[in-house]
Amino acid sequence: MLSLYITEESEPLALVEVACQPIAFDVAPEYAVCVYDARDDLVAMSRLSWWRWSAPVQDLLLRGLCLALYDQEAIPPRASNGPRIDKGVLATLYICPPERPQRLLGRWFVARRGPETAVVTIDATAQPGNLSRRYPVRFGSTLWPLLLRAWCWDLFGCAEVGPRPPRLHVPTYLTPYGCQYIKAQDLPPYLQKPFGSTMLHAARPSGVEGDAYYADALAWYLGYVPSSEPASD
Repeated sequence: MLSLYITEESEPLALVEVACQPIAFDVAPEYAVCVYDARDDLVAMSRLSWWRWSAPVQDLLLRGLCLALYDQEAIPPRASNGPRIDKGVLATLYICPPERPQRLLGRWFVARRGPETAVVTIDATAQPGNLSRRYPVRFGSTLWPLLLRAWCWDLFGCAEVGPRPPRLHVPTYLTPYGCQYIKAQDLPPYLQKPFGSTMLHAARPSGVEGDAYYADALAWYLGYVPSSEPASD
């Protein structure tokens, strides 16, 4: 399960919980998205299918929240919902595996920088300030349009929700013994660290150079076979 905590100067504003329901191998899993207010009352929910790791996790959050709040994968032009924001919001995302400690996945800090701009700080190490980007996001005054449009700028370079990502695409290679493998450098940057951590003690293909993994290991991790084409070294 994913848990997104949203605060303003340490005061809780909202909580978003995302639970995954695998259906079958090579089928996009279904996600349930629940939105709670500062009093822990359920205010909105949605369900959607999404190819795991097909995009950064905020793409899943963005689409699930749009469906929960607006019944569409889009932000209405005059959207104005959620608590009023006067200074800035901090959204902190954790993954909460069963019977294991929760782990930080990312932080997004949206702060006032002039009357019609915002700065999003993205950081997966709990140390704010590592990466700061200025976006032309109107502060508007309410939580959800502000945070969702900031994610849109980060993902798509504009204030609108972009097209749904297809299943992950990773080229495959053949070992001298005819086994398919993939190279870590071909994975999207957002996937390299979590996949590498999970595969730390996994068997590796022999007879190849560089950081490589069996293609079956990636399919097991994703829950589906990524689209690919044979590649040559």
